[in-house]
Amino acid sequence: MKLLYPDTLESLQNMVAEALAEETALKIEGCGTLDGVGRPVNAQKCISMKNYTGIIDYDPAELVLVARAGTRLREVEELLASENQLLAFEPPHFNSLYEDANAQPTNQTIGGVIGAGLAGSRRISAGSARDYLLGFTAISGRAELFKSGSRVMKNVTGYDLSKLMTGSFGTLAIMDEITLKVLPAPEVAYSCIVPTSDMFAAQKIVGQIFASPVEASGGVIVPVEIAKALSLDIGEQGAAAIIRIEGIEISVLDRINQIRELLCKTQECFLLENQETTELWRALCNGKPLSKSDQIWQISTPPASGPSLFKAISDRTDISGFLDWAGGLVWIAGKSENLHDIIRTELASHGGGHATLLKADINLRQHISVFQPLPSALHALEMRVRDAFDPRHILNPNRTLPAIAS
Repeated sequence: MKLLYPDTLESLQNMVAEALAEETALKIEGCGTLDGVGRPVNAQKCISMKNYTGIIDYDPAELVLVARAGTRLREVEELLASENQLLAFEPPHFNSLYEDANAQPTNQTIGGVIGAGLAGSRRISAGSARDYLLGFTAISGRAELFKSGSRVMKNVTGYDLSKLMTGSFGTLAIMDEITLKVLPAPEVAYSCIVPTSDMFAAQKIVGQIFASPVEASGGVIVPVEIAKALSLDIGEQGAAAIIRIEGIEISVLDRINQIRELLCKTQECFLLENQETTELWRALCNGKPLSKSDQIWQISTPPASGPSLFKAISDRTDISGFLDWAGGLVWIAGKSENLHDIIRTELASHGGGHATLLKADINLRQHISVFQPLPSALHALEMRVRDAFDPRHILNPNRTLPAIAS
């Protein structure tokens, strides 16, 4: 595969125009960190955005940052941290899931994060990546330059292209500059660890807290083996609820007291403070406890269904995992060759949702639907959108195409 390295908007547009004229398929990537997500792309050329870097503009007072698509996520986060700000959707760093002995730990790009629509544990309280994409410029599969959005959030008529681009995995256009809304970082962060008998009891506690005025920024349910992998001592209990509280210290401490009042008097609750909390939630967002597994899935489902879905799958095959988003994001790692069939079947019987194969060998990704199969009407709509942006399907062909649900 021939590698192409654009470093200006003009060179990027010319590369797409040439591929369009030749009807040559293009693989689009940042630094290749997320190559393991989606079906393998069979293309003659690869446009790598690894040299397409740089912070174009950053105005801390206006809470706006503009960066080129190949800018490393770590660089963006370090710049924001220097001004006590952050990306509110808490993008995960998935390097550890796919890395080999030669992998670089800081390669993930901001374009890859937006293209994959990645969001971490704070998504349940702060929103997803698409909620913070103010605007962008991009080159479509027609080799046409277009832009969407602006530096401010406001209601507009017409298509919200930011929603389409986020999570499109480079199948609609190649982003040039990306404008993001950022937010102030919390003054302090605490984690309340509540040992429970099982995941059902833990989810009940998490649900109770999220239904209260406590304003938790994260809720995770971990079985005992994951708790041990995270160096959390929950004694002889079978699971734990983990609640994150962030903000001004006096407010955080008051809300922790509210949590204790919500719990039974006999219910144990211990705290992790700032640095320990940061490390814990970074490990959870990144899927670190499962990183060595051969096959990893993320399943989005109604939070109340999370524990029963996890149990139903574990009753049929050997798995490990945990629940994020207050039970609504089920992480599953396993080895079974028919794990995908089990997950799809059980998901349909537990209220529905979306199952995404996050990591697997290339042979499996070639032969199953990596993303949730769509009903035929939605699949047809997706293809019409794709045809509008990339009529010759030269951008990341087949990467996101699933089998069509009957």
